[in-house]
Amino acid sequence: MDLNQLKNGHPQITSFEFSKDNKDILNLLEKSPMKVGNIELVYERSPDFTALLNCQSSLHETIVARGGRNEVLVFFSLSFSKRWFFGQRLNAAYIGDFRTNGSQQAAVLWRKEYASQLQKFKLDSRFNVDYFITGILKKNNEAIKNLVGLKKDHGFYYEFLKELNMVNVYGRIFPNQKKSTVVRATELDKETLIEFLHRQEQRKFFGTDFSDREEGEWKYRSETWPGFSIHQFLLIKDEQGKIKACTLPWDPTPVKRMRVKSAPSWLARTFSALNFLGFRFPTLGDDLKTVYLTHLNTDETCDRSDAVQEFINYVFATREDLTMVSFSEDAERKINLRNYFYQKVPVLLYRVRLQGEPALHQSVGEVGFEMGLV
Repeated sequence: MDLNQLKNGHPQITSFEFSKDNKDILNLLEKSPMKVGNIELVYERSPDFTALLNCQSSLHETIVARGGRNEVLVFFSLSFSKRWFFGQRLNAAYIGDFRTNGSQQAAVLWRKEYASQLQKFKLDSRFNVDYFITGILKKNNEAIKNLVGLKKDHGFYYEFLKELNMVNVYGRIFPNQKKSTVVRATELDKETLIEFLHRQEQRKFFGTDFSDREEGEWKYRSETWPGFSIHQFLLIKDEQGKIKACTLPWDPTPVKRMRVKSAPSWLARTFSALNFLGFRFPTLGDDLKTVYLTHLNTDETCDRSDAVQEFINYVFATREDLTMVSFSEDAERKINLRNYFYQKVPVLLYRVRLQGEPALHQSVGEVGFEMGLV
């Protein structure tokens, strides 16, 4: 059913239009904070809601459903890209920004129309989606209940893939005594770095495609990500100069921010005490000044925990204003963090499978997932 054809007073589903939808979507984000542990965070995407989506992909859509009084009932976004799945380069769509206004009308509408909206993108020759992928905070009980735990058949199924952790590191408890082996990349490293990223990502489920150096993902990110530069990449090399580990510490402030809306009084007092000791924990009303370890990859000869700790130490040493350094961790292959204050937020990764699509019958292994882009 095309709800655009329904007469006035009925819900309408349209693609995002900046002049019509941007302000209302930003307002809905302000009114629906995310809960991370005991803290409520407002997800800020002003002035342009689509700026982060542009970092995800050149090809993206946001579906907006409005009610009879023209209020936004539901919206969600899809970012389309070529990704690696079991060694094959296929068409993927990441589903994010799923929000409703909490009304019964919104709940009824998305359950009725969600599968048909996704089916359109699957069949459209511009997208030809092979896999719809999404992530949900493990403690988001409402989303788990309303998306994953539906009892009736609505034509879509949330197929669990992997549990990840969003790791937020606030600083070291004791000073770092180990000499750093981290170096900044130069133009001379560019070709070997792209080759390293391609080799590592190709092994992953939902791995980023760096196979095309001239017109592919590297070129796109260099043109669209704020602060993207070969000179911002951090490398760890062996004695022969071969890359063993890499990351791009990325500050997404121009396209997304998190603001602390509320926290228990005991937690606020704890943060104040830790700030007195030299840490940079957030207070009410503050934006979290976060740097994400994007493009984080290590080869088989490298101790991943050691490499991540070296990258964290380097970032904190060069950015005195930071609240935290964040990265994604496979819950089955945890990073050993010694002498740090940190928090781990479990995230459940799902494939959204449509009616008639076969289920996966194999482990997905290592997953390519950038927390900075969601």
